[in-house]
Amino acid sequence: MHPVYIKAKSKRVSPRKQYLLMQREANAYEKRLTSNMFSTLKKIYIKISNDYKDTGAYPKNDEIDENINQVLLKFYRIIIKEFYSRTKNINQKKDDVLESEIIKRYINTIGSKNIREISKTTRRDIRKIIDSGIVEGASINEIANNIRENASGVINRARAFTIARTETHSAMNYGNIEAAKTIATPKAKKQWIAALDDRTREWHKKMNGVSVGIDEKFIVPYKGINYQMERPGDPAGGPANVINCRCLLIFLFEDEE
Repeated sequence: MHPVYIKAKSKRVSPRKQYLLMQREANAYEKRLTSNMFSTLKKIYIKISNDYKDTGAYPKNDEIDENINQVLLKFYRIIIKEFYSRTKNINQKKDDVLESEIIKRYINTIGSKNIREISKTTRRDIRKIIDSGIVEGASINEIANNIRENASGVINRARAFTIARTETHSAMNYGNIEAAKTIATPKAKKQWIAALDDRTREWHKKMNGVSVGIDEKFIVPYKGINYQMERPGDPAGGPANVINCRCLLIFLFEDEE
């Protein structure tokens, strides 16, 4: 068997080198999404600050949802299309209809749920600022100014980065595994590759190099629970396995004569 990720010359590239190549590309997507998410969060905070100054009312949910939707839905389509196409094109002609269905499936299940959670957290953070101001006896203008001051703060910057890293790797691994399923032979396997640095979760370091069948689940032990995950970033692993995870997949197919 040989590991497969990229179209050309991948059969002689080691798993670690494949990881570094993929991670380099993931970093570029993360950087772009971090910038877009930070701009979006800043825009949301400033808009709500202005609205609160005028009305003294809590933010409307649909305003936040729509802004985050616009950024992430576009991003999901781009990254899944990119990595689905790349893995698929190794051995087989691209199927645009199937590609569109896979993107739609991700958005309707995983993507939409992630967007709801990100929007919910954003509302919660803004409400905390408002509630804290009310408890302290701050005026409407003072509370509105506090919201605006937080728009460009370190919390929003850090949050934008976390969202970008988590969403990039989730969508990237999803596109890869869905493509691999369409070209897999009965003996094909997928292999978990971890970052292996001082920021890597200890239980993910232990997963490094573990291989299972394309349609099988990885068993990821954590605090006495064996999480069954289709891939790194699989929501079935819960926040402890997903948030900020940089693990990636490579695939092992039988050598062709």
